[in-house]
Amino acid sequence: MVIEAFDKKLFATVEDSIFALEEIPKIQAKSVNFDEILPEEPKKVYIPRMIHPWKRQSFERFVE
Repeated sequence: MVIEAFDKKLFATVEDSIFALEEIPKIQAKSVNFDEILPEEPKKVYIPRMIHPWKRQSFERFVE
């Protein structure tokens, strides 16, 4: 039997056990249970060359 609570949550009863039901999206890119989740590679940080005006100013402040 499916039960709808006053706060619109759904529950199901099977042989004296109550289970909370949750909606599963029709299309899911990856499954947490079955697909291996690979760690993301860190993004490369762009460091401007010394001829860049901001780089030179910050370097001169650092030297002082």
